[in-house]
Amino acid sequence: PRPADLAAAQARQLRGLAARARELLRDLHQRMGIDDEGRDLLEALFGTSGLSDPHRVAGLLSRFDVVLAPRLRRLEALARRADSGYVLDPDDADWELRHTWGARAAEGLHPANPSLHGPASTALRPDPREALPAVRLVEAEGPRARWTPRRDLLESGPRDRHVVGETDDDGVLTLRFGDDRCGRAPLPGTTLRAFYRVGNGTAGNAAGEAVNRIAHRDGGLAGLVVRVRNPVPATGGTDPEPVAEVRLASPRASFRTLLRAVTAEDYATLAEGRPGVQRAAAALRWTGSWYEADVAVDPEATAVASPELLADVRSALHRYRRIGHEVVTHPAQLVPIDVALYVLVDPHQVTAEVRQALERRFLPRYAGFFDPAALTFGTPVRASALVAVAMAVPGVRHAEVTRLRRHHASGPAADGPDMPPSGELQLRPLEIPRLDGDITRPANGLLVLRLRGGR
Repeated sequence: PRPADLAAAQARQLRGLAARARELLRDLHQRMGIDDEGRDLLEALFGTSGLSDPHRVAGLLSRFDVVLAPRLRRLEALARRADSGYVLDPDDADWELRHTWGARAAEGLHPANPSLHGPASTALRPDPREALPAVRLVEAEGPRARWTPRRDLLESGPRDRHVVGETDDDGVLTLRFGDDRCGRAPLPGTTLRAFYRVGNGTAGNAAGEAVNRIAHRDGGLAGLVVRVRNPVPATGGTDPEPVAEVRLASPRASFRTLLRAVTAEDYATLAEGRPGVQRAAAALRWTGSWYEADVAVDPEATAVASPELLADVRSALHRYRRIGHEVVTHPAQLVPIDVALYVLVDPHQVTAEVRQALERRFLPRYAGFFDPAALTFGTPVRASALVAVAMAVPGVRHAEVTRLRRHHASGPAADGPDMPPSGELQLRPLEIPRLDGDITRPANGLLVLRLRGGR
């Protein structure tokens, strides 16, 4: 699996430990049975003496966050480290988790755990840009130390035996070692033995029933194999990216792909790139101790962003945030507005039909002017735009906006004038106007149409 996906799975598993412990404690309080794995987790957290006492279990359940506060803070710190894309190995958290959350929790976080690798189908959709050389280097003399391939040596220490494979235009692989600062440099005269595998891209995707024998170099399988076949075609073989495409994409890959969040616009742009996000806006706020990146999310197909979507956006932004920035995500701030229109109808037009046409032009249930998909963060609502929409309806002779303001539960005259002096209702950067026009739910915005004339 990709390291970023593996780290994200570790973060989800770490955050799920507390929820599982709380659920197990609730089951124990309700005298429901729990399995051995669940009991091991509770005993690691609370010991064995109090779990048989219903009153003590009830107390632990009510004070769960207080009793486990230090462990929960440390668990969140580990999860945030994984959110940044760092894969937690056994040296990072194994001993600590084993003694604070139980042995099974530590085993479940191991990078070799298949449950962290995601669906197996992702292995059949490789990205050539994510590929590393299938090579293993072993020193021929001495302790036979191993050198492992990496994408780059920027995070390698002076003692790390890491190597980078660089392929030229002819497909020849050159190995680049460190300089004793970023990666260790081999000692002069060191002999390395290379064990490598060469692929053949899509040509290796054998058709169904195309494989019918095994070739073994020492004949050790002779007489043991009865039949060889592949009933389904092979998939997953991918050709290297053509050199021409690399040359076209390389200037954009480093300089035009946003891979860091420094300004509020950076956070909004990266948030909009997540699946399920229609639009996003952000603002940087000083809390008195650090900067907070306040990100508002406007989801696709729904009015309010779900907690799962907000958590996904927050986890994705954490990887690119500037050091010292705290990322906070929340649903977009929908601002209900109160609009009243005075409309003069032509004498030969039916007033009821004109009213219906105006509602279709304005209300979101008809994909009108106030459709959420057509509105965005911080967009002011202009009286002139409302008049233009109304005048486009056949049969309207004159239209005038008589009220344009934020809706207040205490009534239209709660505070402030009915019309802004500039004829433009201003909104804050993280706000989106909302007008559902449903008289049974006035808190979602109201549209009042006063029609005169017609028949």
